[in-house]
Amino acid sequence: MGPFDQAIVWNDESVGGVRRFLEKVWRLVDDCRENKKSGSEAVKLLHKLNKKVGDGLAELRFNTVVAAFMEFVNFAQQNKKDIGKDSLERLLLLLAPFAPHITEELWLKLGHKTSIHQQKWPKYDPKLIAEEKITLIVQINGKMRDKIEVARDITEEEARQIVLAGEKVKKWLESKKIRKIIFVPGRLINLVV
Repeated sequence: MGPFDQAIVWNDESVGGVRRFLEKVWRLVDDCRENKKSGSEAVKLLHKLNKKVGDGLAELRFNTVVAAFMEFVNFAQQNKKDIGKDSLERLLLLLAPFAPHITEELWLKLGHKTSIHQQKWPKYDPKLIAEEKITLIVQINGKMRDKIEVARDITEEEARQIVLAGEKVKKWLESKKIRKIIFVPGRLINLVV
């Protein structure tokens, strides 16, 4: 409903939303528990969810954690063939602190004999949560003039070529000479004229 540390007005409709979300999780387990292996996109998103949940728990940001769960479950519903038992298990482990009773039931439904609450907290793989693309800020004399989406490992030369070919930058460079280029990998490129 909102940040844990701020006052909010109670709304009964929010409870209904939580119920519908948990029903979606239940249906997802029913629909996907026979799937053998998860697709790579589902695995990446689950590892990102794993990090968000861990960080959110540590910082008491429960509303952002719930939003992240909902985002993943919506993805999973649209891509059921890519959601395997391994993904369902990780999802339930992450959801267990928030919905202990339903996750216990679903854990047993997946064929486990011991309680979900006796399992270790899953660890995310940092390599899987790293974004492949980044937004590079384009500055001219220190003022932002554009943003471009590029590969995470773009070189200065590649960034320079892309930036100089862009229409937004061309208008700022008309009849001006570039004196210096400052490139901060993964963050920005600044053209000093």
